[in-house]
Amino acid sequence: MHRLLIAALLAIAAATRCNAACDSLLVMFYNVENLFDCQDDSLKDDDEFLPTAIRHWHAGRFKRKMADISRVIVNSGRGAIPAIVGMCEVENEGVMRYLTRYSPLKQLGYRHVITDSPDKRGIDVALIYQREKFKLLASCPVRVDVAPAGAEPTRDLLHCCGLVATGDTLDVIVCHLPSRRGGSLAASRARRIVADRLLAYADSLAAARASANIVIMGDLNTPAGDEWLGKSFDSGDYVLLTAAYADSTEVGSYKYRAAWQTYDHIIANRRLRDGRGRLSVTHARVVADGYLLTDDPKYLGRKPRRTYVGMRYAGGVSDHLPVITTLRMRLDY
Repeated sequence: MHRLLIAALLAIAAATRCNAACDSLLVMFYNVENLFDCQDDSLKDDDEFLPTAIRHWHAGRFKRKMADISRVIVNSGRGAIPAIVGMCEVENEGVMRYLTRYSPLKQLGYRHVITDSPDKRGIDVALIYQREKFKLLASCPVRVDVAPAGAEPTRDLLHCCGLVATGDTLDVIVCHLPSRRGGSLAASRARRIVADRLLAYADSLAAARASANIVIMGDLNTPAGDEWLGKSFDSGDYVLLTAAYADSTEVGSYKYRAAWQTYDHIIANRRLRDGRGRLSVTHARVVADGYLLTDDPKYLGRKPRRTYVGMRYAGGVSDHLPVITTLRMRLDY
């Protein structure tokens, strides 16, 4: 039944892709929660995610998660397919190759780019894109040194540059800032170092291009209402497209105990948000479809249906919800 449902969704998506006018494309970000393969990497701390480990992470569970991620991507646009999807907590290139070439997404023509970061767990950021809608020109990782904060090595930023249907260049930066786990001062300092580097890198792109179109997306491990996030990415040259969730208590991209927060964000440079050229973006929304949620008996309401709860396999997709925005294109400009 599960496979038949995904097949039906993909058939509808393929028809939509063929018939829809190319006047917009969807941009999505998703923290896919520990998307590991089932093989041991002696250079990374991936021992929990092996068939013989306490989590019993095996090929069947891996394939199910890949099918579920495919379903989320196909469903997220409510009839349209995201052309660009940023991801984090992805282990390696093999995982991304499986997702784009062997999962149900193989019918939709995605290709991928992924970093190879010094994060000790081996989790990275990645981008998948449909080549006919986003023609990749170049990509590069951006290494950030957080040693001055006394923190462990973290994930690289990923910069991808491509052409869209209007002929304009779109710069996309995918990121996963250091975790808030433990609330340590080192982690907080490391997060600020990466955020500052992210902002400086985006500024350098704006300075290098006469008419820059910049989208930043990722798990910033910082809630939408945080003061420094607002100062850095929702003022001046940038607009926080997820700012509407700053005061939300009903839904967010992540739930900690009883509190919903939005840690996953999409940011655009102000020129792109204001639509000064052929491209413009809308405010982002959290994809909180019912099948991504489950009852929360302890804290009441609903919560994301995650893959594991502690060490117990729960069969969900992720502990985060995706965020998505629409990039509108004026083809008659």
